[in-house]
Amino acid sequence: MSRRFQCHTGFTLVESIVVLVVIGVVIALLIPAIQSVREAARRLNCQSNLRQQGIAAHGYHLNHEEFPAESYYDGTPSYSDEEDEVILDIHHASYRVRLLPFMGQAIIQDVLGLSATSEGIEDLSRMSIPAFLCPSASRKKVDIGSPLRYASHYYGIAGALGRSPSGEQYPTDPMQREFIVNIRTLDEHAPVDANVVLGPFANTGIIIVGGGVSLASVLDGTSNTFLFGEISWNKYGAHRNWVRGTAITSRWAFLPDGTKILFPYTQLTSAKGIAENFPINIGKQQDIAVQDFVSPLALPGTDDGFDIVFSEAISLIVPVRGRGAGHGISGFGSEHVNGVNFCYADGSVRFVDENADTTILMNLATRAGGEIATTP
Repeated sequence: MSRRFQCHTGFTLVESIVVLVVIGVVIALLIPAIQSVREAARRLNCQSNLRQQGIAAHGYHLNHEEFPAESYYDGTPSYSDEEDEVILDIHHASYRVRLLPFMGQAIIQDVLGLSATSEGIEDLSRMSIPAFLCPSASRKKVDIGSPLRYASHYYGIAGALGRSPSGEQYPTDPMQREFIVNIRTLDEHAPVDANVVLGPFANTGIIIVGGGVSLASVLDGTSNTFLFGEISWNKYGAHRNWVRGTAITSRWAFLPDGTKILFPYTQLTSAKGIAENFPINIGKQQDIAVQDFVSPLALPGTDDGFDIVFSEAISLIVPVRGRGAGHGISGFGSEHVNGVNFCYADGSVRFVDENADTTILMNLATRAGGEIATTP
């Protein structure tokens, strides 16, 4: 009697389960690796954006014998009668606008007409400029005032704010040297007794109000001086559109007697200072930071004669994610892992670790401070 042998070519249930488990493990191992590769590519793309801006800045320098100004803010109000509505002329436009012809975007500059005053230039920010946007950041449009307009994730370095290694205060822009107001007068939802600094504006860096900084004035060396930096974490609440430079906008405030007044609200919009208490990625780590400034600190008077002078040193509680972060000072940060990209005055781009000492960052922010600084 013959026996018949059957050959089983399929998997048993147990074998199928084992195969599925192995496949699942492999996928689980591959996904982080794929994500890591993608982020590495995005970080390189971000560095390419900054490098393109660095090259454009040098192109601008060749034509004008100086780096572009953050803006040509002169203290003249540029807001309309409507609250927080801005009508900018070209003088208040950001340094980014002045880079456009050197980034293959000359046609936009032609539309602007840089030789003449142009109202409504903010409408140009309805156009996305990829080189102004970090690919790792999901938020590409401004989240204050103009939801249809594109932001920029890159800012000029206006210099250092606070005390230098020698203990002296870094000099600041004379147009906006001292300007402090209790933030509750601007926003009823703000923390009680929180002060927001609308200045002072740093001017020891390269991208400053009024411009005038040449390569010859970068005495600390172009490879040791920041030119641009990245502020692109997704919850940053103070992005402005890429066209806007420094200007006075209008907000409502209240006098001690309850009188409602139109309050000048000035911001250093397309460049930022670097200060001791604003390390890299502070915005991702906490909601507020404290910055000390030395007395006396004065709030400029209004047409109503409203004037406040603070006669002592004040610790300023500055929201790093909200409106208060978008003025003369803000912590640089990104969605990249453990750090942020900076472009140096020589056009090179380097990734700086978030644990870098803020004193070193301040040293690198000045163009002629004479500090001994090496890239962290």
